[in-house]
Formats: sequence, structure tokens, C-alpha cells
Amino acid sequence: MKLCHSAISHAVFFPNNYLLKKDITMLKPQKTNSLHIQQLFEEDIPHLLKLQTIVYNALDDDKKRFILPKSPEYLKKHFTNGSTAIGVWCEGVHVAQCLIALPSADFPSTAMVDIDIPHPVETLCVLQGLLVHPNYRGLSLGIMMINAFIEIGEFYGKKHAYAETEQRNKHSWSLFERAGMPIVSKGTDPEDGANVYHHYLALPFSQNNI
Repeated sequence: MKLCHSAISHAVFFPNNYLLKKDITMLKPQKTNSLHIQQLFEEDIPHLLKLQTIVYNALDDDKKRFILPKSPEYLKKHFTNGSTAIGVWCEGVHVAQCLIALPSADFPSTAMVDIDIPHPVETLCVLQGLLVHPNYRGLSLGIMMINAFIEIGEFYGKKHAYAETEQRNKHSWSLFERAGMPIVSKGTDPEDGANVYHHYLALPFSQNNI
């Protein structure tokens, strides 16, 4: 397991230099290395695909079902439709990432399955594909990414944050619960029959409550 200190270096997400407001403190930091978190764009698709492959290949065969690999075409459409992504680096190594869907009237897809969302799509933000490099687990990077997702949703004026996890993936759904996004409903993916949990958080939300 790699160890990086909690400092977040100049993480510029938006044109007005909006910065993450919350530093992440590691439980047992042994080195003083910075974690750098930043917004990703279409030109960063190779980084997203590379980490996705590393994480997928490191999983045992019975756990590969927990990840639905995204194609280059899917990712390009994701960015073209106005959605975004964030990534985390530790000493120049890309160690974590997630996609953030920002649905709109023109592009209303939420990527959620078997759920009736009672809110206008323009008020939603949805976290997808949260991945952490296998050599950097145990550093609270998952919590860090969810915190960043919540802040981004608030910045864009969204009122409702959603995420979806596989019911058999206890590590994933319990992570969202610890981060303040409880399970609010269940569903089944019509494509592969997987049973999923739906997580929800009303925005704005104080990070101090996490």
C-alpha cells in the first residue's frame, strides 16, 4: 500500500478557480506527499481508460462483475453531453477517478437503472465509476472522491445527488453510506440482472457532517 499525505495541491475544477474546501487527513501518514485532485476533460480519456484497465485486471474473476468498463466512445459522449470527471494523483501517479453525470433537458440520461427519480433532470448529479488503484487502497480515496463529487454538485447548483452500487459489493455500498449517501431504494439492472442499491443525498450538504 502506498502512503500519501493529505495535502491537496491547487485543485482547479472550474474557470473561476473554485477549489476544494476540505483537506483529507490520512489515519497513518508516514510520508509527506501531496494528493492532487482535478477536473478531467475529453483529452484525459486515455488516463481514465488506463486506470480502468488496471483496476479491472487486478480484480478476482468473481469480482469483475462489479465494474462495467466504459468504452472510449462512451467516455467521449459523456464529456460531449456536458458531464465531467475528476481524478486523483499521488506523486504523479493517477490513483483514483470517478465520472460525474450532469443531466440536462437536452441530454437527460442519468445512467441509473430501475429507479423513478421524482426530480427534474436539471437538478441532478450522479456519481459513476468510482475506481481506486489497487496499490493505493486504504487511504480514504473513495471518501475523498465522494466528498469532491458532493462539492461539485453544489457548485453547479444541483439539488439532488445520486449514485448506484451493486448489492453484492459490500465495500462499495458501505463506502457511500459512510460518506453520507444512504441507500434509499433497490433495483435490478435489466441488461445483466444485477441487483443494485440507489444512494441519495439532498444538496446543499455540509461536508462537516461527514
